[in-house]
Amino acid sequence: MKKRALEERGSFSVGISSSRAQVILPWVLPAYYRSFPDVEIKFLMNDTALLEDSLLRGEIDLFLGINTHYHEQFSYIPICEDDVCIIVSDKMLKGNSDFLDKTISLKFLEQIPFVSCYPTSVLYHMVEQYAGAQHLHIYSPFSLSDTATQIQLCKQGVCAAFVPRMLLSDIPNYNRSCPREQRIHILSLPPVPNVSTTLKVELVTCHERGMPKYIAQFLSLMESSIRREYQNICTTDHLWPS
Repeated sequence: MKKRALEERGSFSVGISSSRAQVILPWVLPAYYRSFPDVEIKFLMNDTALLEDSLLRGEIDLFLGINTHYHEQFSYIPICEDDVCIIVSDKMLKGNSDFLDKTISLKFLEQIPFVSCYPTSVLYHMVEQYAGAQHLHIYSPFSLSDTATQIQLCKQGVCAAFVPRMLLSDIPNYNRSCPREQRIHILSLPPVPNVSTTLKVELVTCHERGMPKYIAQFLSLMESSIRREYQNICTTDHLWPS
């Protein structure tokens, strides 16, 4: 009995980006807290490149990584491949038919303003590689790291944004109730040879460190919850304006 109590009490720290934390943690924490009410979790919000260093220095116990670099000290649990999409309001597309079958054209990308991520973001470098491969100039008058704010700017027709599909789970409900001109299109990127348009999502730990039951269970719950909810997002009708 005493051993079981020790395995269910403690504290640990988790690295995750602030944008993914807003979406993922509500999927995970309610169920986790019911099973482990005596465990304290501290969250460090940062981009993957910085979280890698934090894990190596022992400042965190694990993190949710996006296109994580390989380190021989790390252990990886693959979760999913998260599609990068373009979100743009009906207002911004009004009078322009330069998209078809939920895929936007390369030419159209140069005709609209975008809000971009900071250079420390994996998504920023993916977009840079994508644009560079096609010699595209993507105009970005705004740079900010918070995806929720990016989505709000898109709803107002101020700009478009490159956003991982996982972070768009609230768009279907939003499209059901918002004014028509503020409805959000979720458009696939046109394929470009030898350039990925997906982000590899993984849970990352240091394999040489011990893992008590409450951390192992957190990892298991994160893995199953993210996979389940991401599959739901991928199969949900996003109410394309007619």
